[in-house]
Amino acid sequence: MDKMVSTDFGGPEEHISQEVWSQLRSMLQTELGEKKFQIWLQNLYVVSASDSEVELGCPTAFNRDYVNQNFGAVILRVLREINPGVRTVVFTFAPRPHLSIDNSAHVLPREAQAPVDASIAERLGPGSIPPNPSCTFRDFVVGKSNHIAYTAAMKAAEQVVAAQKPQFTPLFLYSGSGLGKTHLMNAVVWHVLRNSASARVLYITAESFMRRFITAMKERETLAFKDEMRNVDLLLVDDLQFIADKNATQEEFFYRFNELADQGKHVILSADRSPAQIDGVGDRIRARLLHGVTLEINATDIELRLAILERKIERFQAQYPGVVIGDDVRRFVAGRIASNIRELEGAIHKLMYIADTTQQPMTLDTARRELADVINHNERRLSVDEIKRTTANFYGIRIADMDGPRRTRTLVRPRQTAMYIAKSLTSRSYPEIGKRFGGRDHTTVMHAVRQVERHSAADPVYHEEVQSLIRLLKDGAPSQGNDPNGTSKT
Repeated sequence: MDKMVSTDFGGPEEHISQEVWSQLRSMLQTELGEKKFQIWLQNLYVVSASDSEVELGCPTAFNRDYVNQNFGAVILRVLREINPGVRTVVFTFAPRPHLSIDNSAHVLPREAQAPVDASIAERLGPGSIPPNPSCTFRDFVVGKSNHIAYTAAMKAAEQVVAAQKPQFTPLFLYSGSGLGKTHLMNAVVWHVLRNSASARVLYITAESFMRRFITAMKERETLAFKDEMRNVDLLLVDDLQFIADKNATQEEFFYRFNELADQGKHVILSADRSPAQIDGVGDRIRARLLHGVTLEINATDIELRLAILERKIERFQAQYPGVVIGDDVRRFVAGRIASNIRELEGAIHKLMYIADTTQQPMTLDTARRELADVINHNERRLSVDEIKRTTANFYGIRIADMDGPRRTRTLVRPRQTAMYIAKSLTSRSYPEIGKRFGGRDHTTVMHAVRQVERHSAADPVYHEEVQSLIRLLKDGAPSQGNDPNGTSKT
């Protein structure tokens, strides 16, 4: 159990009154504002308390560190206003215990409180994707890999509700499959529709945009199509990479997008890669997309995956209290299913169902057996982007350097190593791997593979580096080194 302490007094006992806890949350929400409270403090819980010390649990180590650094003093001061005898606040990252305190009384964000009525459907534009009711900001587990995207999405939603113009257009979110970008798009839709009585929203996929555009041209209803697009306050388009190599669709999207931007309307886009990396997109459109704010949702680290599992198990146990999933099983699942949150959730759903059906605690051996197919499939589907990211972190360079033209030794060795591992651990061909490394030729990848094989045979230290990286990727463990954006970790 990892702890961060603001002072050094006290000796906790496991009790706290519901009134004190509710009062503390209410005062913090008033002092810090709903936005900060919802993002950083909403999911704190009481681990233990005495007259002199309160220990608060945090869902992730990143959340613990951030809260301690930015809000620790405020929380301690507010606690002292309620109980002057409090001398210490301890922030802990640990599995959430089942204490007597009723955490259902927590103040919920507005989208969880407001009722859903028929007016919501009326304010969704024609052909909109119905938002998933389980994909709200409240249900999104925030960690180091996604907190910037989460904050940006929340800010955009609040600006739409307040009828404010965006600071930058568009907000472009990108990531691999199953890392949360579609969840955030849904969360924005829910937040806006439940907190604004007038905002009009259109949420579609790029494929849907193309089909509707083609239908409008065939039926000579392009004016009606354009009116539908321009008469919204918020446009969200998912899977934008679909318009690659579709020139007519790109041109129409470009005009509709510019029209909304000129009116000060909000546009949120998502794709599986950055606009700079989407092939088959015209330079003018690419430049316009890059003019806004482009944010990557990185692969989850093990602490975030554990927090996601903790949330899922806690909710399941609220309905089925006899289900037992031990810490060893949770860490096994979080460590072995690393590339996709959907697969992670599917795996824990299966284990919880088995535990409930058999009325037996889930053991590690049973988990290994039941998830063997999922784990093997997950390992086979390791992405080139994840290999690049992990290798860049391992060697302390930026991900951008993997794709860049520089050929210094400090960059060439990691780049060649990542290419070799990509060929070893994925089914990608030499040309496909070269394309993911800044559009390099397949012969460059072939040369990299030969170089790594030769250096590994001659240098035991380097050989161990390569094997450590491979183990790191297979186990799904967080890598060490520099942040992929270039900020050194301390």
